[in-house]
Amino acid sequence: MSSNRPRIGELLAGLSGIVLVGSLFLSWYGTGDDGCPAPPANCGPSSVSGWESFAVLDLVLLLAGLMAVATLALTITQRAPAAPIETAALTAAVGLIALVWVALRLLAAPEAADGLGVRWGWLGLAATAGLTAGAWLAMRDEGFGLRPEPSIEATLGNEDAPVRARLVGLPDAADEPAGRGA
Repeated sequence: MSSNRPRIGELLAGLSGIVLVGSLFLSWYGTGDDGCPAPPANCGPSSVSGWESFAVLDLVLLLAGLMAVATLALTITQRAPAAPIETAALTAAVGLIALVWVALRLLAAPEAADGLGVRWGWLGLAATAGLTAGAWLAMRDEGFGLRPEPSIEATLGNEDAPVRARLVGLPDAADEPAGRGA
């Protein structure tokens, strides 16, 4: 990565991470009305947020969202691609686990949301899918097969005659024949 400009993968992961963390404060499960037939009746909650719905999954979603934002931040602030690539790889792994877990929890609601329908939980699922896909794209952009063959354009002598020069590796000392230079 030659510049600090984020690519589509980092942008998708970072923005999806922000949306995911924000969605945890929304009502993931709920009813259209308050659900109580009469005021004296003992009614449960009519909606529960992502924080209230889950025991452990909410922390995994928070971690995945923060890791996605960190991937974007590291891409912008770091010159070397090592830190953003490592963060993207970890984000993709955590995101994939969270994606499967959220999908299962939307199909089978947790105890805290028993009897309530899905409201904003679909936004959380979409954001988790977005950050997982974005992290995967960020890793994939740094793969070996996606870059052109290293070469430089040079003009030698005559300004009008460009000469294409290729970069080649230098041989190691171990590759030289024995007895040479002794």
